[in-house]
Amino acid sequence: MRNKFMTDHPDAPVAYPEIHYATGPLRAAARSEGNADAVNLWAGQAHSLAPELPAGELVRQLSAEAKTALEKALSRPIQGC
Repeated sequence: MRNKFMTDHPDAPVAYPEIHYATGPLRAAARSEGNADAVNLWAGQAHSLAPELPAGELVRQLSAEAKTALEKALSRPIQGC
């Protein structure tokens, strides 16, 4: 996820776990200051599958999809064991 850290340090290593150890002191200082712009934000391997939406819209969309999936699952007859 792109933030000020990524913009300010374009040559920083991006591979995990190397970057985790290399930025440990920076992240610790940022946490103590409450500065979310000075830390790296892990997105995982499937980040490219996420739609580019504002966070609130993405949460609303995921919530609606989860509700639909739950309603569909609950509408199916339960088979005996």
